[in-house]
Amino acid sequence: MCTYCRILIVEDEYLTRQGVKGLIHWEQEGFQIVGEASNGAEALAQIEELKPHIVLTDVVMPVMDGIALTQAIQERYPETRVIVLSGYSDFEYVKSTFQHGAVDYILKPTLNQDELLATLRKAAGQIPDFVLTRGGGDSFESILNQALSGFPAPDALDKLHKVFPYPRFFLMGMNVPYVLGNAANLNREAGALAAGAEEFLPGVTARVVTVDRKFLLMIVNYAAEPYRSLTERAKNWLLLSG
Repeated sequence: MCTYCRILIVEDEYLTRQGVKGLIHWEQEGFQIVGEASNGAEALAQIEELKPHIVLTDVVMPVMDGIALTQAIQERYPETRVIVLSGYSDFEYVKSTFQHGAVDYILKPTLNQDELLATLRKAAGQIPDFVLTRGGGDSFESILNQALSGFPAPDALDKLHKVFPYPRFFLMGMNVPYVLGNAANLNREAGALAAGAEEFLPGVTARVVTVDRKFLLMIVNYAAEPYRSLTERAKNWLLLSG
């Protein structure tokens, strides 16, 4: 069984985060994105729970920048490795992160698959008592997240067609902290929705994924049932589930 190298992405620009997520086959290469944050403060709030092996972080961010984040990680989680994402004009920031233990940096304007993989492998090689092994392929959730992000892998659609056999789709989403409060357990809620989908929505294929550790998305794939009838059943089921 593959033990993935867990990755936390910290970047305040949503499109950049999505671009990084879609750049490589993470799980196939032995890595797994376990979370993402838009600033250093959000990242620190997640590290204790997610225990990432590597934090891939921007340097210029609101609230807490990459320098302060790198320093905090070195002090609190010395076995966690930090890779810095930077622009051409950020070199002074990058030098400061190296003083606080960053492993390496990557220029965002020239970021490419080979450079990202090489840097990730370098960082993984410095993690005590950890051996990076290639996975058996991307998980369904990873493939679907890539497709939803707008940066699918070349073979992503072929893989999704095998899961979703019907020609029609609709998408339902929930901002879990907004609806259920910040204490809600995202994995538990996702599991409950996935377990009940086939029971309450017979005759369809339904899958649940999480996005940004905040949103639950349910993708419903169906054949010919009237759209309005199906969405009403799905809404009623979600109300009962909540």
